This record gives sequence, structure tokens and C-alpha cells, in this order.
Amino acid sequence: MKLLHVHTYFRDNNSARRRRPRLLDRSFHLWVRRHEDDERTLLELGGQVIAGRPDATVSARLHFGGLHSETPIDMHVSLFGQALYLNTSRGGRLAQALTKGNGRDLSLRINDGRLWYMLWADPNHHRKGDKRQGAVVVNVLDRIYGRKRFYYEDLDAAVIDLELPEGTYPVKLTLQLQRHGRPKQHRRTEQLTVQWDARHGIPTHYDSSAGWKGDRTYGSAVNIDHHRPDWHIDATAALAAWVLNERARTGFRIAQTEDQTA
Repeated sequence: MKLLHVHTYFRDNNSARRRRPRLLDRSFHLWVRRHEDDERTLLELGGQVIAGRPDATVSARLHFGGLHSETPIDMHVSLFGQALYLNTSRGGRLAQALTKGNGRDLSLRINDGRLWYMLWADPNHHRKGDKRQGAVVVNVLDRIYGRKRFYYEDLDAAVIDLELPEGTYPVKLTLQLQRHGRPKQHRRTEQLTVQWDARHGIPTHYDSSAGWKGDRTYGSAVNIDHHRPDWHIDATAALAAWVLNERARTGFRIAQTEDQTA
């Protein structure tokens, strides 16, 4: 005679990923009952197993919610792109007793040169001076020379008419020298970048939201290689190329919003 009935469900999440499928990405659910027709569940456990491309993230988290949480208890462990997630809809009374319904986290995460921690802290509220949550710099270079950051220097500006197949669009261009490096190091990478701003926007992509998001981009940046006296010609060509590439990538055909060309 079977003492317990175990029901399982598995799903391959890679089937829904159009781009860059993982080596392994499977969700599962498990229910344990006394017998097949028993409506009472002794144990319920869900989760996900991921084997992905390596990255620099290391994290672990144990979360307790409350009596009315969908998953009162859940946890995960992630090591360099490989991860295990577990959760259960059971244990609401235990979570409520431990957290009084406010939710608490025990977590450690190493990312971007810092160790982030939560020591039985409320994940939904950050209080200034709360020593139960915060971050510590663990990257040695960050401690000695400071964290890497961007520095910008405006060099010139121009206004152009961007010619596209359907018309022209007035655009303001700002040429900048962009540097990236640490505050206490003289060695920094440099890149000429052009910030552009179009007051009425430029139709750049197919709008799949039926007009809610729109098909226009109002500003961004493109890179150029040389600071010539007529740099705006290079910037105009780079911007036009970016727009046409976005249109080809998203299947753009005609503007889906009101025409506001100059």
C-alpha cells in the first residue's frame, strides 16, 4: 500500500527564450499528499534550476514573508551564473510568527566590487543608519584608487536637419569627450561621443504597444572616431545609420504616430 502520493510538474523555460537560451533552465513543482484523492497537501515545493553562461555574481538569499504571502518562504543560491531557486506556499504561520507580516531577508551578494548584505532586514524598507543592511567595498582597486566612473567634457555643439526617407528632423548635437577611469589614476580610456536631442522625436522602431509607448526616440548618443572641424557631418552619418539599423531590427515601415517632421 502506498503511504504517500507525490505529484510532480516540470517545465523547460528555454522553449520560451528566443535569444540566448541557457544550457539548462527548468522549473519544477512538487506536491506530497497522503493519497491521490486527498485535498490536503503535506508538502509543496517549487523552484528553478539554471545553468547559464558564467558571470561575476555570487549571491544567496533566504526570505520569510507573512501569512498572506504567495510564497511565505523562498530562497536561492547563485554562483557565477549557476543558480537554484526554491519556494513554498506552505509555512505562512511560521513566517508570520517570525516576521510579524513585514517580511525579513537574510542575504549576501557580491556584485560590482561590493558585498551587499541584509541581516534579518525588511527588504521593502531601507532606513538610514540601519546596520542590518548595506554594502562593503571588496574590490581592492576600488579601495585604493576609487570606483571607475565617467567624466564628460563638452567640446562643441551644432544643429542639423537629419534627412531620412520620409522627411527631415531637426536635431541638436553636442560633441563630448568621454573619459572612463578611477579618480586617483591618471590612466583613463577616451571616446568621442555625440549626444543628440530631437524635440519632436524621430521614428526609430516599430511600436508593438498600439501607440501606448510610441515609435519615437527623443535623444541618445552615437560615437565618432575623430574631432574634425566639420565633425557634425560624421555625427549626422552615424545618427542616420543608427536610426536605419533600429528600423531594420524592429521591422519599422511607416511612422505610427502623428508626423512632426520639420
